[in-house]
Amino acid sequence: MKRYYIPAVLMGLAAIVQPQFAQALNQAQIRDAESMTVLINENNRAKGSGVIIAQEESTYYVVTAGHVVNNLASQYQILTFDKKPYQIDADKIIKLPGVDLAILQFTSQATYKIAELGLSEPVTKTTNVYVSGYPGQESTGIVGQHVLTPGQINTIESVDGVPIFNYSNATQPGMSGGAVLNENGKVVAIHLGAVAERTRDGFTILKDGFNRGIRINKLVELIPGASAEKGKEKMQRQDYRGAIADFSLGLEFNKSAEALIGRGYAYFALGDYNKAKADADAAIALNQQSALAYLLQGASLAQLGKHGEAIRILTRAIQLNGNLADAYGWRAVSRAQNEDISGANKDITDNLRLAPNSPNVYFRRSLIRSLANDSGAAEDAQKARELAVSYRESDPYLMAINLNLNSNTVIVRRREEQRREQPSRPSTGVSSLPNNNSNNENNPPPPDDRITGLPPSDWGNRILNAAAKVVAIALSPDGRILASAIGGGRIQLWDFNTGRALRPIPGQPGVIRGIAFSPDGRQLASGGLNRINIWDVNRATNLREIPLPVGVSVDVVAFSRSGQTVATGMGDGSIKIWQVATAKEWKENFPKHSKAISAMVYSPDGMTIASGSQDGTIKVWSLRRGEVGKVLHNFTEHKDLISAIAFSRDGQTLVSSSVDRTIKIWDLKTNQLRRTIEVGADGVSEVAISPDGNNIASANSRNIRLWNLSDGQLTNTLLGHTGLINSLLYSPDGRLVSGSEDSTIRIWQKK
Repeated sequence: MKRYYIPAVLMGLAAIVQPQFAQALNQAQIRDAESMTVLINENNRAKGSGVIIAQEESTYYVVTAGHVVNNLASQYQILTFDKKPYQIDADKIIKLPGVDLAILQFTSQATYKIAELGLSEPVTKTTNVYVSGYPGQESTGIVGQHVLTPGQINTIESVDGVPIFNYSNATQPGMSGGAVLNENGKVVAIHLGAVAERTRDGFTILKDGFNRGIRINKLVELIPGASAEKGKEKMQRQDYRGAIADFSLGLEFNKSAEALIGRGYAYFALGDYNKAKADADAAIALNQQSALAYLLQGASLAQLGKHGEAIRILTRAIQLNGNLADAYGWRAVSRAQNEDISGANKDITDNLRLAPNSPNVYFRRSLIRSLANDSGAAEDAQKARELAVSYRESDPYLMAINLNLNSNTVIVRRREEQRREQPSRPSTGVSSLPNNNSNNENNPPPPDDRITGLPPSDWGNRILNAAAKVVAIALSPDGRILASAIGGGRIQLWDFNTGRALRPIPGQPGVIRGIAFSPDGRQLASGGLNRINIWDVNRATNLREIPLPVGVSVDVVAFSRSGQTVATGMGDGSIKIWQVATAKEWKENFPKHSKAISAMVYSPDGMTIASGSQDGTIKVWSLRRGEVGKVLHNFTEHKDLISAIAFSRDGQTLVSSSVDRTIKIWDLKTNQLRRTIEVGADGVSEVAISPDGNNIASANSRNIRLWNLSDGQLTNTLLGHTGLINSLLYSPDGRLVSGSEDSTIRIWQKK
């Protein structure tokens, strides 16, 4: 006869007479067993049990039998002893290799018992054990009633190198994945199911009182490697919070340099440089030959402003790996910050030699030139943006350390005031590129914000603490709810009038590039790497996901006036329109821009859509029946990337801003350029038109300027942000809202 086991989730309850035990668990141990054991539901039906084995901040980790969660198409839920339900993200399930075990995660602010693992507890034949679990409805009639059944170890064996316990407990359906405890209340095994035998006639006979479980030591042996692989996979998809959770699980059981490095790079991508450095420090203590650990440590020090120390550490990284291009790049920026322009020039040349097609080299050189007040900074920034459209970094750690390099200019800003006091000078010899930009001599840039001669601002502002850099903001059409996309792919909802934080939306892996409310305010669209998501605002849940090809990113997203479609601006220069109800692409062809879409907006009446591109052009397209995709206006006067566009409320005026340091006002009735506003060396990243149509707001670096739309005169400058402003909008009642990399949202209103 062939012996095997049947999972407890499938077998019926066997009537077994248990032996008498000399010792039983005490009441405290029984309470602990219940607190650390969870019920696992599949599609709202009891499927199995699990045990909480670790905790990292508010994330709890549960081990269960792999067959309990073997259908990734199902909806799984954890129910804790206090009857609180937690949905399980199938993407976060870690299947351990070669064994019937899996790790689940759930997040909670509640306190639950963490199981004590009996790794060194002696286990022999006749050792008394207890199986903890939640039997399913089929056997008890009550879902969620915890049981603890006694028994003894019968045999101990090794199956393909996996230590297996056989024990006599009377287990029930739904207990697979639960803990096997010894008399000290420590987990010595994970319960798999009941042993059965198949006869020569093909019949299956359950062996009463025979169960199988995997010794807990095997679990602890496998977790670090499996969680590290899962963490790397999530790093590749830019799901950095998910990666941190996976690496943290492995570190609970094995403090490896590899897991510390992985988690450190994920922290770095999210902008938490102190935690990134702490993990790098710990990794180096374990492995002093890891160039990646020194690169992480040095880059973190640079972002924390400790440039002298950063140079020393990055030099060590280069000594260990002379082909580590990013080590030269980060050292170049720190050397420039310490006014060693010659050393910075040499390092950036080496960086360019090792990675000639990487946009990161040009972003860094742009930062260095900004520090040196070099006129070539803008050209390098533009070159970087062009390369970034098609460049894909294959190493997930290097992707993480360069993720926000194009916008994260902390290093430059610390010297901005000193730089502003210096006159502009020609190239410093930092590997110069041709200078193709030219300023209109008849329209000199306005003087610096500090010396405009304007009276003190009559605008006040309320500050919302977003806890991470703000990538994008959107306001519901009724002006009640503000949404902010922040670092790490998360979305936070706010009560716009009170400033009270409402509820978070889980968001999506990687960086969210754009968000937009539906016209009724009930749905929110988000676009980022590999996907578009539509969220239910009231429930903060994902209604549907529109998958994109791997590596494809949506930078701009907008809802149509009907709310039935969502438009996205793509990296290949195309506009795609998606049906919200079906998540299918609307089959209409819009001729492509020659480069990526960088700005896009619907007209107020919903009959046209305007798009701006990295190629410097603006197109206004018809959406009317019979002429969808027809170009109504094609504006080519800008000389560089379009950073933002906005319609006036009557739809007759379009305002655009560009990296060419201008704002342009277009008359859509006459198809003419009405006015050009020169904004100066700092450029302009965002633009918005006031609801009354009288004013334009523009964001340049960390300040906001207000302009009279009719004559183009500067009327006010709003100071307060200490980081790059990524998003700017007006509310229906005329308040101005700005989101910045200084981790704040400011709501501006006239005093």
